[in-house]
Amino acid sequence: RAIAPSASFGPARKALAIALTPTRNDEAALVEIMRARELDPVGLPGAVESAAVFYNLRLYDRALATLQEAANLDGRAGVLWRWNGIVSGGKGDYATAAAAFERAIALGDRSAATRCYYIHALARAGRDKDALRELSMLERETAVVAPSFLAIAYLGIGDRERAIAQLQAGYAARDPLLQYIVVESYLDALMDDPRFVQIVDGMGLPQPRRS
Repeated sequence: RAIAPSASFGPARKALAIALTPTRNDEAALVEIMRARELDPVGLPGAVESAAVFYNLRLYDRALATLQEAANLDGRAGVLWRWNGIVSGGKGDYATAAAAFERAIALGDRSAATRCYYIHALARAGRDKDALRELSMLERETAVVAPSFLAIAYLGIGDRERAIAQLQAGYAARDPLLQYIVVESYLDALMDDPRFVQIVDGMGLPQPRRS
């Protein structure tokens, strides 16, 4: 409805592209994000949102290429390095992911999301002590962390039960980020668990595809 009166309203097209990915409307999502990029070919937010769409669709090389184009314009934007870490981890390159998250954090991005992905990447890269130290610091803080992010951190250190418990808590609390668990490659190890399947069914979303 937002696009109908103005076909060139880029923010709505980007939001629609992202919203289409959990519903398995892959081709429609690609059409929308490519149109949005045509409308805003150099903007940093547009590049990040495009990378998010490509990541959700598991088009990792396209996501990294988009992030590199944006980094050529502004390599000190922490959000670009966060997404470099997320996408690299999606590809299974956790050492590169951890390094990217470290750069994002050094540039000022200490968001809970970045730190949870970082913990996962550290553990999967074989840096268990670093991962546990970071998790301990995060757990001692008073800031609220979305359950879906905590699930990523716990799964990284191999604690499946706490990861599932966080997803169940998120479902009960209507965590809006929970919709993206169906496209989140960092949660692949849980996707065959009956409790994960039940959460997805409860949200009325199609079951995720695996890598």
